[in-house]
Amino acid sequence: MPTRARISAANVDDCRMGQNWPIQAETVYVFDKGYCDYNWWWKLEQQQAYFVTRLKSNAKIRMIENIKLTEGKILEEGLFEL
Repeated sequence: MPTRARISAANVDDCRMGQNWPIQAETVYVFDKGYCDYNWWWKLEQQQAYFVTRLKSNAKIRMIENIKLTEGKILEEGLFEL
């Protein structure tokens, strides 16, 4: 169940908005790919929080594991290393 949500215009930096919120363990943060901040994503990881986003096509990542899904509407899931 969402505890906080904000919908913004397309030109608003999602990461900067999210950085104003406290990082809570076991919380999932969801945002678009328009703006990315690898340092903030690392802080989420270090606080044992999770995030969901669409990566830019030029993102510097390495796939660690591809996970096959048998149901649901997620197009692809995997473990990545930034």
